[in-house]
Amino acid sequence: MAIIPLESSFDPNATAAAVNGTAYGLLQMDSGLNGQFDNGQVNWKIQVSNAVAYNNNLAVKWCYWGSAYPPAPTHPNSLGIVTYAQCGISPF
Repeated sequence: MAIIPLESSFDPNATAAAVNGTAYGLLQMDSGLNGQFDNGQVNWKIQVSNAVAYNNNLAVKWCYWGSAYPPAPTHPNSLGIVTYAQCGISPF
């Protein structure tokens, strides 16, 4: 998963400020705020499994992660695998 180094630098214990509080783990997910798979406060194997399951339930894949969007000031090294329009949000 190419977003892991961009979200956490491969640190399964990484934390960061997020819109809804704190993001946790390899994929910087919440603590269950958006359902059972939106949880980064678990073992790294479960973090990855949760992220795959969460992504599979999205109408447009990869919209959850900021590092998946086109490069922007907040994510200058992002992947650009989805667009803001695809995800139904404003870029800034």
